[in-house]
Amino acid sequence: MVQKKLETPEVNIEFLKEHELFEDIVPHILERFWDFHSANPNIFILFLRFAREVQAAGYSKYSIRAIHERIRWHLNIENRDGLFKMNDHHMPCYSRLLIILHPEEFENFFELRSPQQCVKVYKQMNYHADTKEEVTNG
Repeated sequence: MVQKKLETPEVNIEFLKEHELFEDIVPHILERFWDFHSANPNIFILFLRFAREVQAAGYSKYSIRAIHERIRWHLNIENRDGLFKMNDHHMPCYSRLLIILHPEEFENFFELRSPQQCVKVYKQMNYHADTKEEVTNG
C-alpha cells in the first residue's frame, strides 16, 4: 500500500479564514482555532493521519470527535508528551479544514454540524448526568 504524504498543501490562511464552510462557526471560536492551528500545525497532521487510518480500515464516514480523542490519547499516553490540551470547540474547524484541503478524501466523510446544532442535539437527549441514563418526557 502506498503511504499518502502527510504534509498539507501550502495554502493562504487568509483564504481559508474566509471559506464558506467556516461561516457557521462562532467568530471568537474561529479566531482561537486559527491561533491554535498556527502555533500547533502538527495537530492538523495528526487529524489527517488518523482520518486516513480510519478510511484504510474501511469506514466511509466517521466522527471527528473520535479522531480528536485518538489524538489526545496519542499525545498524552503513547508519546507521554504531558497533558497536551486541545479545545473541544476546535473539532468542527478541523473537520472543515480536512474537507477544504483534501476534498477528494473527506468531502463526505464527516457530518458537518454547527456548534449550535451540537448543543441542541445534546439538550434534546435530556441526558441526566447523575444516573447516566436518558430521561424521557412523559
